[in-house]
Amino acid sequence: MRRNLIWVIGMMAAVSLVFTSCGDDDDDTPPVAPVLSIDNATASGDIGDVINATISGTLDGAFSKLEISKFIGTAPDNSYGTNGVLEVTTGLPYSFSHTIGSEGVDSPIRFSFKVTDANDLSDEVELVITTNAPVEDPPVLTIDNATAAGDLGEEVNATITGEFDGAFAKMEISKFIGTTLDDSYGTNGVLEVTSELPYDFSYTIGIEGLDIPIKFTFKVTDANDLTDEVDLTITTEPTNAGLLTAFNWRYSSLAQDGAEFILECEEDNVYSFEADGSMSVDFGALTGAGGGSCDFDGFGTLDGWDLNDAQDTLRWFRGDAFTGTPTDTVTYAIKEFTKSQWVADETNLFGVFEYTYTAVAK
Repeated sequence: MRRNLIWVIGMMAAVSLVFTSCGDDDDDTPPVAPVLSIDNATASGDIGDVINATISGTLDGAFSKLEISKFIGTAPDNSYGTNGVLEVTTGLPYSFSHTIGSEGVDSPIRFSFKVTDANDLSDEVELVITTNAPVEDPPVLTIDNATAAGDLGEEVNATITGEFDGAFAKMEISKFIGTTLDDSYGTNGVLEVTSELPYDFSYTIGIEGLDIPIKFTFKVTDANDLTDEVDLTITTEPTNAGLLTAFNWRYSSLAQDGAEFILECEEDNVYSFEADGSMSVDFGALTGAGGGSCDFDGFGTLDGWDLNDAQDTLRWFRGDAFTGTPTDTVTYAIKEFTKSQWVADETNLFGVFEYTYTAVAK
């Protein structure tokens, strides 16, 4: 009996020792640090795209705070949150979003998410965002007058406008006579313009385009070195009046019934007709002598000219050089008018005479 009692007492003591040992082990277990996870650790997109990520975590201790730090490349972005750190106290999971801007064109944007629990233990994850290089569209030019036609001396106008992704850099205007670059225009055929668009262009039609169209090419370049171009093509449609004023005209023939009557002293007479209706004559080296009208060079004046609407009748108005009074009007019936010569008949008391004048460059 006594032996059994001792055995029971011993067993109870052993159980008490076991329970005491287990209680001591629980008090020594250290707290477990948080474990964070992110569902979108790397992302890329274009400027304006929105990047989303969700930060989740397993915490042994109670949630304390989440700190989000922003870096441009490796440099902290101190403009974000407070000195580059935004503190969140709303707990996990946390939904994060970021709109891609131009700041990340040259360097990745990195966000670091650091969670801290009530035991002051922490973990962190990162989101790295790469910005796609922006794709710039080339300029788009428009011209309000791509083709034009007109008489010699008329002005052609055009306005060039454009839309740009990149800033305007320059516009180059190239001039072609037919398909050949006109080296006399601008610098070696190209005129550079640095003023912003719209650009107002004007060109006065000249004899250079009598036989072949004149073309101007407008090429714009933006800050991204992207280009676009438009053309203006001009066709010359000369009238008799246009030809008359575009050239000087040398008196080269006076004939009646096939017989030539022009004098040598008259063959160097050159007449100029101006668009305002005025005219003049250069009698040349042989003047004041030689017979015929040459003996009276300078006695009369040329007071003006006109053409009828059909441009087949030309009149010269003459006056007295000494009194300034009008004297007479010479009327020519035009038979032929080209860029190289015009032929006309004059009828007077002595019959019908055919005059020929040959073009001379002004």
